[in-house]
Amino acid sequence: MIESFRFLAELVGPYVTAVSIAIARAVALAAVLPMFSWLGLTGILRNAVIIAIALPMVSQVTSELAVLTPLQPGQVLMLVAKEAVIGILLGLLFGLPFWAVEAAGELIDMQRGVNGAYLIDPNASGQASPVGTLFVLVLLALFFAGNGLGIVAEALYSSYAIWPVTKLLPAFTGETPTLLLGLLDHVVRLGLLLAVPLVIVMLLADITLAVIGRMAPQLNVFDLSLSVKSAALVLVLPVYAIFLVPYFSDSLGSMRSVLDLARTVIP
Repeated sequence: MIESFRFLAELVGPYVTAVSIAIARAVALAAVLPMFSWLGLTGILRNAVIIAIALPMVSQVTSELAVLTPLQPGQVLMLVAKEAVIGILLGLLFGLPFWAVEAAGELIDMQRGVNGAYLIDPNASGQASPVGTLFVLVLLALFFAGNGLGIVAEALYSSYAIWPVTKLLPAFTGETPTLLLGLLDHVVRLGLLLAVPLVIVMLLADITLAVIGRMAPQLNVFDLSLSVKSAALVLVLPVYAIFLVPYFSDSLGSMRSVLDLARTVIP
């Protein structure tokens, strides 16, 4: 009986190890990607999506791990941790457009004066501004309409060629710190570019209210400011959407260059 269990463990063990290591990269990627948290994919549904994405790579991971057998438990833990780090990095790269548009919406709501209107969004696991939530939902709709999940899966599979399972730490280029700071700059710049036109509208509304306040001191301009700026936003936003939606599409198109960026960091 013991020999049978030992034989079964030797037969199934490598595949269990390969599945664990293959799923680690996909699990970490899904944990960071905003689309999973905003859509509220949890539990069985989320795990099913992760397993479906990771299963095609089990065969390749098994063949790559064959050169390292027999693997010790410590080696397996190190490989799983490394795969999780790679998944987090991929999730950060793909999440940049979502965080940029959310930051733009928060900046617009701050200028509109609705800081107290922030809601606790259980899907986003934190506070969410009304306009920021609207921008993220529009971007999510464009993401799934444009086969964004397929792009993410393709990038996940291609990342195994850039950073193989058996390589713990690749040779980074000297431009890595500059590129990482450039990504942060890209998020801030994109958020400002998206928010500035509507922020200018809010400022014009403030200037108009200030002039009205000087001309009619008996009028409480402060009480009117929120209503006026909200009305201005409602009137301008549909017109701005004509330019905003194509810009969102271009931001999602930059996801296709994620692997090119990774190749510049890891030669």
